[in-house]
Formats: sequence, structure tokens, C-alpha cells
Amino acid sequence: MPAPLRAFRCVVSPKDAGGDDVAELRHLSDGSLLCLLADGATAGGFGKLAASCFVDTMIESVSSFDRDQNSLNLIRAFELTDQRISQLPQPCETTGIALLVRDQEFILAATGDSLAIMRSGEQTTDHIELSEGQRRKPRLGKGAPAPYIGTGEVSGTIVLASDGLNMTPFQVFSLLNFASTHYEHFDPAVFLTECASRRGLFDDLGIVVIE
Repeated sequence: MPAPLRAFRCVVSPKDAGGDDVAELRHLSDGSLLCLLADGATAGGFGKLAASCFVDTMIESVSSFDRDQNSLNLIRAFELTDQRISQLPQPCETTGIALLVRDQEFILAATGDSLAIMRSGEQTTDHIELSEGQRRKPRLGKGAPAPYIGTGEVSGTIVLASDGLNMTPFQVFSLLNFASTHYEHFDPAVFLTECASRRGLFDDLGIVVIE
């Protein structure tokens, strides 16, 4: 039996008023793990309203890992999010990534320009981009199309990141490999955000790591 998955999240922002990224993790009743990341857009702090709406709607809509119904449920949840954000009193929009994992299987739904990457292959930096098929715009709240849906088996560490990430996937997995060989205990999401902050952040950064 595979070891239970561990998940970590961290959000940082260079803005005095705080950022518009939201990351959330939920362990569902059937043992599956729901990971959510949203990068809100629109100045004045209203982007966070859209990002929070995405997270809240996904938590409300996704209650279990259902191999036959997951894709349809996620598409409907994204459609509902788009409708709810468009009805908010302030104009705003957001990207959205929802990753559902159970027993080494995953399903991913994504809209926008946030990133989902997974370690693969024998080399520690080998990876695949799970969100490669997503459409950047329109975002949720502005008539977003059905999300890109991807499914498969978990082959290694998965990282979700908003577009504030200022490093390549190769650098991300190189840093995680370095940390795992030099530190006995560390939070990979916090570690990556600290590394990114030292490089100089120009935008909010939300990171989720599943391993």
C-alpha cells in the first residue's frame, strides 16, 4: 500500500495590502485529497474575492473522488464559479486549478496561467506539465470556457504555482531535491516561496506541493 500523500501550501505577496492568491487543501471523507490554487485578478483587492469564490465553490462542489463522474463534476463546478464571480458587486476574475488525488490517481482541472507540474522519470528534475492544455483567457468570472481536464497516475512530487513563480520547473525540482538531501524536516511549499522571495518577487506567489 502506498504511503499517504502529504500536502503543503504557502502564499506570499510583495504588496503592502496583501495579495490576491489563495491556496487551500482539503482531505475528503473518502480519503482523497483536494488541492486548490487561485490567482485573482483586478486591482483594488477585488481579485482575492474571485479567488476565494473559486476555492469556496470547489470545496462545496467536490466531495469525493469518483472515477466516472469527476470530469463532469469539475466542469460544472468551474461553470458555477464563473457565474458566481460574474455576479459579484465588483468586477473581478481569477485563474483556477483543482487537483483531486486518491490512491496514486489524479484528476486536474485548470483555467488560466497558473502551473501544475509533476516529477517523472529517473532523474530528479524530469517532469511533465499537467496544466499544459489549459487556456490562459478568459479567466473565471469573464466567461471562461470549460477547464482543461487531465487525468493519470501520480509519478512523483506535484507542484502547483501561480504565475508569480520566478523559476523554471527544472529549478523547482532541483531545489526540492537539494532540500530533501540536506534537511531532515522542511516544508517544501515554504522552502520554495522563500527561494523565490530571495530572487525578488514582482507578483503574488501561491504554491502547493503534494508528495
